[in-house]
Amino acid sequence: MLILSLQEPVKVGVYAPSGEFLHALVSNERTNVALIEIFENLLEWLKAQDLAIQVLYYVKGPGSFMAMKLTHIFVHAWVLLNPTPLHSALGFAFNGASPIKAFGKSFYVFEDDQVVLKTFESPPKCQEMALPSVLDPLLFTTDNKPLYFLPPV
Repeated sequence: MLILSLQEPVKVGVYAPSGEFLHALVSNERTNVALIEIFENLLEWLKAQDLAIQVLYYVKGPGSFMAMKLTHIFVHAWVLLNPTPLHSALGFAFNGASPIKAFGKSFYVFEDDQVVLKTFESPPKCQEMALPSVLDPLLFTTDNKPLYFLPPV
């Protein structure tokens, strides 16, 4: 299962062990509501299909700071209560490596294998994160620390 929850809409994709896409759940709600709404529906769907979550994949950043924190807490709580392997990736793997909105005129970009915060006078073209038709486990890591780029207040 793959969770894309750092932008709206929040998307969750269910994948076969082979990586083949099976089902999507989408919510236009904010992340705090969307994750609960989607997981309630997801658990019902999985039960009806006689399936279970075997591995949890998610995007750890960059994106909405609040969504990152909520997602981090949600997925780590999930794996504590439901022992499941947890893997994370950067959002750039799911939006064609386009810039990701940060705040104001600032955007996260992926340059030279690192995430950089840049300011643009004219907003750059940004692509929405999309669930892939085949999930590639090689895009993910077990280093599941959130990406906090903003200084503490």
